[in-house]
Amino acid sequence: MVWFGWFAFALGALSTLRLLVALARLRRWLRAGDVRRFEAGATPRVRIVTVGAPEPFEHQNYPDYEVEAAGRATSIAGEAGRTPAWTVRVNPAARPDPLFLRDAVAGERTTVHFAPMAIEARTVGDRIRALSVNTDGLLHALAFGAGRARAGAVARQGDGPGHALARRALPVVANGVDWRERFDPLAALLSAAPVCLLVSLFQETPPGSLTFLLVLAFTRAGLAFGMELRFVRDGSTLRAIPLLPLLWILEPLLLLFGRALGPATLASR
Repeated sequence: MVWFGWFAFALGALSTLRLLVALARLRRWLRAGDVRRFEAGATPRVRIVTVGAPEPFEHQNYPDYEVEAAGRATSIAGEAGRTPAWTVRVNPAARPDPLFLRDAVAGERTTVHFAPMAIEARTVGDRIRALSVNTDGLLHALAFGAGRARAGAVARQGDGPGHALARRALPVVANGVDWRERFDPLAALLSAAPVCLLVSLFQETPPGSLTFLLVLAFTRAGLAFGMELRFVRDGSTLRAIPLLPLLWILEPLLLLFGRALGPATLASR
């Protein structure tokens, strides 16, 4: 099947192009997330909305916010009863640090998306999820826009235009990153490139297919290592790297059909 070899080659080329675009933006994003570069800014009142418990959000380095957890509002800091300027809808499995809200309201955009960074991946399923989220999930958002960052948090100021990616990723316990939130046909198509390239190697294939496969594999493993050192720091992403061949098979299916599992859990839709 000569056509399949060319299909895999084209898919590999597109996936590699996405990789190059994302890597070019990754360095700037990491530099922007250096807390030593953070500057004091405006602190409008913020409402955090989550379907989980309020405790993970109670120690923000922020003067004026409230938490609406499972439908019940609790004023944490500032004057109760004031109308919030920003609403931040957060995955209940998120584990934000004290600067989370300052990230949410930074800049001039009206919508800020937080890329999730899966932590505490203990089971095989969790590690597959973490390897997907912490590598291709982040690259996809960097390459195609902030709106592709899903299953973390979304901060909104009114309904105006303008989207931005938060300066830092949001740690989320791996078993709380729902495949239903990550539905994305384009991501599913591009994630199928490695397994298609691998299969095509056993047939008549265009020159360069093996190169695409090796670039995609080694870059994903390297990125997993880098994100482990920068964000995760519990060893779970490193332990997931040997599962990469299994991820190549499962990831396209989960990204495409995960939505059929049921309604999304992040209170942003």
